[in-house]
Amino acid sequence: MLDTAPEDRFDRIVALARSSLGASAAAFTVLDGDRQWHKSMVGLRVTEIPRSCSFCTITVLEPGALVVPDALLDERFTDNPLVVSGPRLRFYVGFPIESPSGERIGALCVYDETPRSAETVDVVLLRNLALVLQNELWHPLETADTDASGAEAAPE
Repeated sequence: MLDTAPEDRFDRIVALARSSLGASAAAFTVLDGDRQWHKSMVGLRVTEIPRSCSFCTITVLEPGALVVPDALLDERFTDNPLVVSGPRLRFYVGFPIESPSGERIGALCVYDETPRSAETVDVVLLRNLALVLQNELWHPLETADTDASGAEAAPE
């Protein structure tokens, strides 16, 4: 999955998360060693960032959502380059994405330059979108060698 081309099935979910939560950016991130890579993104220009400044590194530590109403007021992020210099993120909410084996490998994340109250964030909606994305990850699209039922096509 790392370093692969964007896929519409993920892009649609990320765009829906961004618009549904009224934010300027959203991403489906995947964590790898020392980097965070964006499999899908909208409103962001970078395809990867160092894991050392990744919000998602903290998101995957717990099974639920991480909500950061104002990153400048959160001691985990006050000197984060993404907060104090471009893109100057203030609000973040992310929900972890699991691999089929149950390992948390990344997150569905929504970002904004404007802080907001945690009470205004629809965490249930983000969770549901993350689970739809996770289902897409676990059940790749049918290939030309399988029919709609998933059975292998008979050789000609």
